[in-house]
Amino acid sequence: MSAADTTLDILRRDSGVRALGMGGAFTGTAADTSALYYNPAGLARPGMQFTYSEDDLSGLKYTTGIDAALKFGNTAFGRRRFVDRDSYFVDAQSIGYGVQTSSGIDYGLVYRSLARETPEAVGSAWTVDGGLLFNFWPELRLGLNIQNIARQGLDADTQARLGLAYEPGDFLFSADSGEHYGLEWRMSDGFALRGGYNKDNPTVGFSFGLGDLTWEYALERTNEGYIYRWAAKLGNELYPKVRKYSIVPQKEILLLELNSNLIAGQSDASIFGGSNLGLDVLLQKIRVAADDKSVAAIMVRIQDLSNSVSYAAVLEELRAELLKFRRKGKYVVVYIEDQLSANSYYLATAADKIVMPSLGALTPAGRALTVTRYKGLLEKLGLTPLVIHTGEYKDALNPWNAGFTDKQREHLEQLVKDINDELSASLKNARQISTQNMADIADGGIITAQEALDYRLVDALGYYDEAEKQMHALLKLATPNADDFSDDLHYISPGELVSFEENNFIIPDFRTIAVVDIDGELIDGVSYSDTLFGGKRSGADTLVAELREIRQQDYVKAVVLRINSPGGSPFAADRIYKEVQKLRDKKKYVVASVGNIAASGGYYIAAAANEIYANPSALVGSIGVIGQTLKAGKLYEEWGIKEDTIKTAEHADMNAPGRELTGEEMTMLLRYQAVVYDQFKLAVALGRNLHVDEVEPLAQGKIYTAKRAQTLRLVDKLGTFSDALEAAKKGAKITGRARIVRNVPAANGWAQFRYNLAVALGLDKLSFNALLKSEPVLLKSYIY
Repeated sequence: MSAADTTLDILRRDSGVRALGMGGAFTGTAADTSALYYNPAGLARPGMQFTYSEDDLSGLKYTTGIDAALKFGNTAFGRRRFVDRDSYFVDAQSIGYGVQTSSGIDYGLVYRSLARETPEAVGSAWTVDGGLLFNFWPELRLGLNIQNIARQGLDADTQARLGLAYEPGDFLFSADSGEHYGLEWRMSDGFALRGGYNKDNPTVGFSFGLGDLTWEYALERTNEGYIYRWAAKLGNELYPKVRKYSIVPQKEILLLELNSNLIAGQSDASIFGGSNLGLDVLLQKIRVAADDKSVAAIMVRIQDLSNSVSYAAVLEELRAELLKFRRKGKYVVVYIEDQLSANSYYLATAADKIVMPSLGALTPAGRALTVTRYKGLLEKLGLTPLVIHTGEYKDALNPWNAGFTDKQREHLEQLVKDINDELSASLKNARQISTQNMADIADGGIITAQEALDYRLVDALGYYDEAEKQMHALLKLATPNADDFSDDLHYISPGELVSFEENNFIIPDFRTIAVVDIDGELIDGVSYSDTLFGGKRSGADTLVAELREIRQQDYVKAVVLRINSPGGSPFAADRIYKEVQKLRDKKKYVVASVGNIAASGGYYIAAAANEIYANPSALVGSIGVIGQTLKAGKLYEEWGIKEDTIKTAEHADMNAPGRELTGEEMTMLLRYQAVVYDQFKLAVALGRNLHVDEVEPLAQGKIYTAKRAQTLRLVDKLGTFSDALEAAKKGAKITGRARIVRNVPAANGWAQFRYNLAVALGLDKLSFNALLKSEPVLLKSYIY
């Protein structure tokens, strides 16, 4: 066989053990690394895989045949090295990329370089192949592979090959032009049998896998003898597992299971806290489902979620996204697992139908704000809590205080009332509840399932099969078996949905909007998540570096600051604020999107944006400064502990826990806080186009709902993250569909280790990671 013949043999897709076992009928089937040779559009299905194979073990065609390939996401790299029986050598290196689209038509390209060596000469060549994959139904696909679209140094014509694949259940039938036919039977997870015809040559094969490790074997009988091939694969091929988009719309149902692990912002996981689903991750999946023509409905299975006032905005935004989904002509059914409190029931009212078990219960109205005070306990332990604050309302929620002042109580009563009124009005309108019925349930009491049905709070009583029955009726599916509605319902999970807006493409898109997440407490170092107990920290070093990178990228036209932060270090807030100002100086349009809270330092940063969007019940403001510490003089005295101090200055030991602060030292601290407070007000005034004197009555540490803050000019628009993206697009004058880039700050291992060690030793510094919850918070002296 000549070098040219050997080269063309490789280019004819003579690759892949699975493909050989199916007679080479793989153009409509390839989704693993062999898509590099059969159809690069198959690379569009994401996955991670490394494959190593040895071809023609019998030596019938080649004395050496080695194939190695790596697939990472939608990109694959491959190398094939062959020596034929006449010592002609070919080395082919390939790189391919596939793109999946929601239309059901995928495409891909492969660039291949070749090195050839014969006894007479050494040469090189390159070629480009293209591929298309038409997914008519999830079970039926048509593939087209066009070889040698462009080439150099290769005497070969452009060729095309068609392939059809039909996949009912655990079977796969495939056929390619050129008389290639194949059959695969996936007998169980990890084991499959294959057979086929490669023109007149029969082929067989099988695979056996354990977890992510798979071993494959195939043979082909030719007139000259048998060709044997084996391969080892490491990674998730994902071929039968990945959701397949189709040209013909399907009636798929996105299944959401919500419980107490739903948190604001990005997802989080820890050893002791478990995994928590981030609201922003869930919202993105719902947006994708709304645009996906095959997703017809959402089924929500809901357990009781937090009923705190600070959590209301989380569910408010989720509810708004579900309503947008319904406005696309799609359906939502909610199944209540057992009992729901007011916040959770408010979320359920986004549904077309609500079903609850006959033994369930609701408390559909009423909200409470409780702050547990620890001042008395600390004093009994000999610890004197010292809270220093600037702003009359700034310490209202501090658990070390004795209680609310009259003014603080009046202000917070209005805050809770604003949230309750906003959510109750939405509930009344959604369920068309009469004024009398609303009055009956307004006291926050328990409503039984039958009472809920009578009040029209739910649509049906029953277990999950009743919810499936309601879904079945909404989708107008064929009459099912009366005992099992689930047979006709095709569920998909959030993980099966792919975002086509947030893909990172190789070529920069000059319609790009960058999203920067600011989650949790603001700190001076790097961002990290606590791997022991959970919780996120947004570090100024990380965020400033990210914002600078965005500022230097000309293709980024707008930035959305996604804020879920109660504040933290004033230095961190000020550094980030100034970096946002520099973005605006570079003519990048900046929109702040408040999820559930942008208080104190969180609002400081938001004020730098061109516009602030927030959910109506989000908590904003808290413009003020607070610091606190514990003094342990009484404890030391009781236990016989003595501090022996040598100092060179009068106030050098003012932070010593064993002695009280003097009046002069208190004055110094308050004077310093006043400087920070004045800078905070100035930043708000500049960002919000207000006079500093106008900021003072809005400040003082007062917290507002975003709806009330809008009337005070602290918020521009009431809206969700999706609305903020649209505002950024409009502000940056982006036409068409914008590309969304979201970078999650990477954790710093050393910083995380130090923090985890501090936690283990009880030396950590915690903050209000849920501002209006009543957990005890023990802080060192810290101003934020």
